[in-house]
Amino acid sequence: MKKSFKYIFLAFGLLPVIMTSCSDDIDPVITELDTDRAFAPVGLTAFVRNQTTIELKWDVKEGVDHYEVEFSQDSLEFNSIIRTVTVMPDEVPIQEAFEGETQYSARVKAVREDGKESGYATIAVMTAIENIFLPLEGEDIAAKEVTLKWPAGSEVTHLIVNPGNVNRTITADEKAAGEVTIEGLTGETEYTITLYNNTKRRGVVTFETLVDIGDAIAVHPEDDLLAMIAAANDGDVLVLFPGEYGSAEAGLTINIEKSIKLRGLYPYDRPVVYGQITCNAAVGLLEVRSIIFEGTGYGQFFNVSGSDCNVSTLTVEDCDISGYSNNLIYNNNSGVFGTININNCYIHDILGSGGDGIDFRSGEIGALNVTNSTFANGFRTFLRMQAECNSVFESCTFYQVANVDSGNNRGLFRSSGGGTIKVSDCLFVRTGLEGTTTRGWWTKAGDMSASTTYADNYFFNVFNLFADGSEYTDPAQVDATELDPGFVDAANEDFTVTNQTLIDEQIGDPRWLN
Repeated sequence: MKKSFKYIFLAFGLLPVIMTSCSDDIDPVITELDTDRAFAPVGLTAFVRNQTTIELKWDVKEGVDHYEVEFSQDSLEFNSIIRTVTVMPDEVPIQEAFEGETQYSARVKAVREDGKESGYATIAVMTAIENIFLPLEGEDIAAKEVTLKWPAGSEVTHLIVNPGNVNRTITADEKAAGEVTIEGLTGETEYTITLYNNTKRRGVVTFETLVDIGDAIAVHPEDDLLAMIAAANDGDVLVLFPGEYGSAEAGLTINIEKSIKLRGLYPYDRPVVYGQITCNAAVGLLEVRSIIFEGTGYGQFFNVSGSDCNVSTLTVEDCDISGYSNNLIYNNNSGVFGTININNCYIHDILGSGGDGIDFRSGEIGALNVTNSTFANGFRTFLRMQAECNSVFESCTFYQVANVDSGNNRGLFRSSGGGTIKVSDCLFVRTGLEGTTTRGWWTKAGDMSASTTYADNYFFNVFNLFADGSEYTDPAQVDATELDPGFVDAANEDFTVTNQTLIDEQIGDPRWLN
């Protein structure tokens, strides 16, 4: 930049000499560019919306009467134009619907009021697999069958069910109704079903069947959950029917001493468990899934209550966890963990005045994987990892986190025990505490000894995230970009994103992305 200014200065410095040494026959300065044609549009970009709709956008210039857009079904060859659209300047961007899984090309030219035309700007784009499946409702999925729906009368011929690569023909009645039930499935199994019209894919859906109650221990709200857990064998699955277990006044302390799975029967009607989970024994596997945990009167959701706690794998899936006074997971007793997986959870309203969110002050842990989850309204320091660990936070949304007014609030990530930490595709909104300069850093100076990887994170309206005194004072150091997500109603727990850029890039918890 300094060199450029220097050269400009020298040029103007020579100008008087040049003028005095030349004749008066000098071409006038050009103040207006007049051409015989319009300029070709610049900044042409293409996006695929809803699998098969192509959105085109370009820079609109003054003096253009309209634009002409042509589409062909090829890759920048334009041998056969299949659609032509006239677009007024105030109609940009445009959206046009096409077939799925197809290569298209588009070209755009500008036309002035005098009829003069520009050259073409061109772009190629491939549409995604069409998906005419209607969203699965809770009762559509069972342990051994699933009901799939699409617009009645659509042209469809068969389904391919995987695993198994089973070809299921769609009858005339099923086609007319837009509905089919696939039977003979296996419980607790992830399936992918593809809908076809002859060779053309028209939809893909992935889901997991419910637990087969015939292979599990059924638990009802009127049962003694603690007694049934104590009586269960190692590796048993306990399926909780909808209802409440314990109460806010008399919660349950679930002490885990064996490998066990606790699962809500229906993900769309999850049971509510009041209480906490504790551990002081060697456990191969602990899984909790599709359960609402309410922690009034308890400090932690999961508490390592003794040094003999040794959990090979802890999995928390599709859970709503709230109301605890301090921590999500607390280990100050030398407990040992192999892997902790937290996925598709909503974790909120954990005050954190006396502890941190995921709080490992001692012990051992191999890996912590936190994905597709939302954390809202609470926590002091969000992650306090003083043990060596490989931690991953991916596709998560953070709202009003690390907002406790305490000198022990050291921000979002404290990973001082070594190992690695990766934070990617995450969204941070209103983190930290407004009105201070020392609450809610990304990482406080001296708190990060783990090897770091940051990629494609976004933030908005945060406090102190990159303030002086933190490990990072520049968003570029953590690959973070500022952008308003346009939450629909965050005050009422609706974090649906309306910002198209974040939707396109799939930033944050997928449940909030259209």
